Amino acid sequence: MVLTNRLVLLFFFIAFWMKAIVDEVQGLNPKYRDLDPNIPAGFPLAPDITVGSSVTTDDTSSWTSYLGHFAFGFYGESDGFFVGIKLIVSPTETVVVWTARPDLKRFSKDAFLNFTEEGLFVTPEKEAVAIPLFKFSSKATSASMLNNGNFMVSNYTPTPSEPISGSYDDYTIWRSFDFPSDTILGHESLPCGSNLTSSAGEKNHSIGKYILNFPCGGTSLVFYGLNSSRIDWDTVAFGDDYNYLNLYGDGRLYLTSSGGNEKAISESTPNQDIPEAMIYRATLDWDNIFRVYAHNFRDNSTKIVNEIPNIKDICQTKGICGINSYCKLVFRNAECKCLPGFESISQDSRVTECRRNKTLPSCVNLTNAAATVFHMEKLDNIVLMDDLAYGVLSMASWEECSNACHNDCNCEASSFVDQKCLKLKLPLTGGRIDNNYPSVTFIKSAAAFIGAYWLLFWRFREEWRKWELALTEEIAPRYFSYEELRKGSNEFKHQLGKGGHGTVFRADLPIGDHTVAVAVKKLHGAEMEGEREFQAEMRLIGRAYHANIVRLLGFCHDGPSRLIVYELMLRGSLANHIFKSRGQRPS
Repeated sequence: MVLTNRLVLLFFFIAFWMKAIVDEVQGLNPKYRDLDPNIPAGFPLAPDITVGSSVTTDDTSSWTSYLGHFAFGFYGESDGFFVGIKLIVSPTETVVVWTARPDLKRFSKDAFLNFTEEGLFVTPEKEAVAIPLFKFSSKATSASMLNNGNFMVSNYTPTPSEPISGSYDDYTIWRSFDFPSDTILGHESLPCGSNLTSSAGEKNHSIGKYILNFPCGGTSLVFYGLNSSRIDWDTVAFGDDYNYLNLYGDGRLYLTSSGGNEKAISESTPNQDIPEAMIYRATLDWDNIFRVYAHNFRDNSTKIVNEIPNIKDICQTKGICGINSYCKLVFRNAECKCLPGFESISQDSRVTECRRNKTLPSCVNLTNAAATVFHMEKLDNIVLMDDLAYGVLSMASWEECSNACHNDCNCEASSFVDQKCLKLKLPLTGGRIDNNYPSVTFIKSAAAFIGAYWLLFWRFREEWRKWELALTEEIAPRYFSYEELRKGSNEFKHQLGKGGHGTVFRADLPIGDHTVAVAVKKLHGAEMEGEREFQAEMRLIGRAYHANIVRLLGFCHDGPSRLIVYELMLRGSLANHIFKSRGQRPS
């Protein structure tokens, strides 16, 4: 009997002790006093991030998930910092899986991120004006970095007597999963009508060149260039009206419909042995390939388990290299190279766009002397898009094809394949090296002496034209180089307005002894090709002197670039005031 009583007392002591431990763990997060079955898997047993918390650019300053796999905060790249979420694969490997506002310029090392009731704000430096990253729909009370990589903000206010009722989703006012950048994670869904936008490079998470779109009412994933409506490629039609693209926690990609139908689009079976030690992500990479990665925390390894499209030669991806360049496969990696006689104009060496390094003279009236003016550069085994050709001729040899382009004033390149000669104009796109494709391509370039002569002539002519414009009595303002305007406008990122003839950007330029805020109008397509519109606007505004009309301060006439510099209208344009609500219009 005594032994039984002791056992009962021991049982109650153990039960009391275990309850105290559970209460302590649940007390770390009041929402866990009564665990709701609808709370998403991976919700952290960790203290909430409270309103007023902040992080800096220091490597040790971040908001981490309970298991330590994800960290929300700043991450450094080249000359600055972005705000985002990193997946910590190992002490030596981290992967960026989400970027907040990749359209913004990078922040300095003095920046800090604030979590407020109203939203997430970055202060670039001390005493600077805070920049809103995201604003919340209602007042926030707390936030959590979840173990599945989702950063969630809540408006739930816990009380000792009232545990959480319903799903935690009922109290969620913002989450990073609703604003994907280039990646979706396991347990994340991409709703129809949404996009993923590629990064600019492997180590550059500013906005890149490609978009993956999942259209509503559609039956496939569509891939196209950021500034193009032309579809680069799409997946096959799946025969149903699907609403979500899902990456399951085991690495499978699925489409789901409102009726509950599912369609797998993965072509490989992920490792099912250690699901608790795996994290999967699907990323639209810089090269326009949608890849599923598996990160194994047992051996700290990363591998690709699925690719869309699944191609062995990455150079076959449309648009992987820029204009007037071609792609070469080197150890399964794509290398972009300029065509002969061209030089790169891109900062990112992985996505090369090229222009002629010598200006070709006009071939008008030079037919008889063409042999001394032009030279044909030869390139073997280049695959080009046949639909770029403006003329197709049947010929017996590549020498004849070379001569046909050499003597044609309109021809800038030609390709000889299968006894056919394709005549081409610039720009050339989609070129790639394929040793199994027997072709010979010719690029028209300037002969050495003539090229140097014309290069000097055109440069002299450009410089004279700048001074000619600057000295014109009707156009008194100063000349700016394109590089000055590009730097002063921070790569033309701060857009003020857009019209049929051009886009206006804000810039800060050194004028006299001061740095002055100005408006820079960058003329569009047709205006860049001719002088008429440029000269007309310069003369019209240059002669207008009135207190209520902005003053013309300068211009740029570099190569094809035509830009005009005006005084900045600090209170906005006249159109903004005219088209406001009736009560706010000027009298």
